[in-house]
Amino acid sequence: MRIATFRWVPAAVLAGVICMAPFASAQKPGRADVALEAAAKKEMVDGDLKGAIEQYQKVIAEFSTTDRASAAKALVRMGQCYE
Repeated sequence: MRIATFRWVPAAVLAGVICMAPFASAQKPGRADVALEAAAKKEMVDGDLKGAIEQYQKVIAEFSTTDRASAAKALVRMGQCYE
């Protein structure tokens, strides 16, 4: 009797873990985000537009297939550096 009543516990725990997995990975900043922030710092704080353009180009080359949103942000920011 006792075994039958607690059969649902492992299934509930597994369902909870599966539902929370996307949130755990979304909280960590990716390498692309860190690289974008470094390039933005070089652009805005240091005023080194050439260096920022080079860093944006590296972000585009490295993350164009894996993190397309970050690559697109880098393209936009790089275009703003050329203005």
